[in-house]
Amino acid sequence: MKIRRTKKTIEFDHPFTLHGYKETLPSGRYEMETEEEWIEGLSFVAFKRKQVILHLQRDAQRPGISEILTLKDPRELDAALARDAKLGHNANAPSGKCAGVIGKTSEAG
Repeated sequence: MKIRRTKKTIEFDHPFTLHGYKETLPSGRYEMETEEEWIEGLSFVAFKRKQVILHLQRDAQRPGISEILTLKDPRELDAALARDAKLGHNANAPSGKCAGVIGKTSEAG
């Protein structure tokens, strides 16, 4: 089984919520890691997203503590980004929802 992992930065222009997380998350940039599994037996290369890990912003009230959120259904983050886009884009923010790839794609398996 081949696994592909990618890292990128995503940006929310507005506060947002994710199913299963108790708090409203603030707008801003978030580091996101995606894990995808290679789909074998096709005549072309294809991957299926298995999970997404979102690195949450640090809380000034709790210095030194970082928090990650693992989303088993990656569509949850897609839906949150779509809701954010519907609310309108902040003119002061960098253009585009994905600020770009930060790290390399890695494969295991």
